[in-house]
Amino acid sequence: MVSIYKEFEDYVNSFNILDKGINRKLFHSKRVAVINAKLAMDLKWSLDDVKLAKQIGLLHDIGRFDEWKKFKKYGKTKFDHGEHGINILKSNNYINKFNVLKEADKDILYEAIYYHNKYQLPKNINKHAKLLRDADKIDILYLHTINNKLYSYNNNYSNIISSKIHKDFMEEKCILVEDVNTYAEFIVLTLAFIYDINYEYSIKIIKENNFINKIYNKLDNKEIYEAYFNKINNYIEKRLKNVR
Repeated sequence: MVSIYKEFEDYVNSFNILDKGINRKLFHSKRVAVINAKLAMDLKWSLDDVKLAKQIGLLHDIGRFDEWKKFKKYGKTKFDHGEHGINILKSNNYINKFNVLKEADKDILYEAIYYHNKYQLPKNINKHAKLLRDADKIDILYLHTINNKLYSYNNNYSNIISSKIHKDFMEEKCILVEDVNTYAEFIVLTLAFIYDINYEYSIKIIKENNFINKIYNKLDNKEIYEAYFNKINNYIEKRLKNVR
């Protein structure tokens, strides 16, 4: 039986693998697969759920490769990569190449991938969709600690943060990508990911890896961001004490 990783790499190799955007999403997808499976194990989910979590993690951004090929950037493209990913997987029953465990798992996988990039999850969403949101954000936070070149929305690298984004963040709301126009706002959007973490164990991983402080330490003009980092670190501590 051909491995899911082999089938996924075959798909990605149909693009220019040397392109930085394609390469980044390939390895992001592989890491999210591992993180998603680890979270499922730590939450003591069944073996079938752990395997499904790994498959969902690997395939969650399959729609991103076409987005990069078309726009040479991620986000603010009016391109729904979650929906596009589902279209890819359903086209000619392509999902069968990836050896999804059971027929019933397909709907779970489709729902998780479709909603993983939406502003909010529906109330009665399946647990794998919640888990994927966490794993995806954990790896994006990790990427921020090692790479200063994730901002691809436009060329506005100013330190301006709008009053709306400031207000939303301080009210512990996630930030809409459409509202982001500067690099500083992009950093605030990234910090606001923490408000959308579903499982306390995910918060623990973020804390143990010191992602937030590592991001802060890489920034210039730290005084601009200090209040936001203090706010999110306090929020993390409250979550770890099961106080939201």
